[in-house]
Amino acid sequence: MSSGTSSGRAPSADRLRGSVDDWLSGLGPTQEIGRLLARPAKEQQVQGYAHTLREIAQQPVTWLGTAAAVAGDRARLDEVLARAGIYTRTGSLVLTGSGSSLYAGECIALPLQSALKVPAQALPAGLLLTHPECLPPTGPYLVVSFARSGNSPESRAVLDSLLEGDERGRHLIITRPPRATPGWTRSCSTRRPRTRAW
Repeated sequence: MSSGTSSGRAPSADRLRGSVDDWLSGLGPTQEIGRLLARPAKEQQVQGYAHTLREIAQQPVTWLGTAAAVAGDRARLDEVLARAGIYTRTGSLVLTGSGSSLYAGECIALPLQSALKVPAQALPAGLLLTHPECLPPTGPYLVVSFARSGNSPESRAVLDSLLEGDERGRHLIITRPPRATPGWTRSCSTRRPRTRAW
């Protein structure tokens, strides 16, 4: 995939600050991604890419919004990191998810380890369910769950098993906005004090 403009140049910052639909409409017909997105929705569904391609193509725009949301909630994030021993370098990070959510964790594990100077590893959610001994053996830790839907049974089961077990662990869930997953987010925020959802 090219840089996101019909000229092949990097997109302007102004264009990235527009809406997702504005961004997607700018992926003109000279690029394959633009041609695929321009096809009728029914055809996209039949071909099996209706949602996935749009989600991938909108990432440059949504990254800016995500970064702003995290920066705006810095105090709460600092609290989670502090309680997990990250700032004192006594804790460690476990990044988890399934499929593309796990891939997100794999992409950032080493950069986080380098920046925070704590052990960081990406582990599949299913592995945490079947082999909880893969969690850090000593010290506090923070499990960061990436979950696109926020409602997968596997992600919920991992959270439940972690909260029933080791008191050293904290849990941070990164998923869609809370309005998209009201049941899980509400239960994390009110009944589970060691858990925070974003």
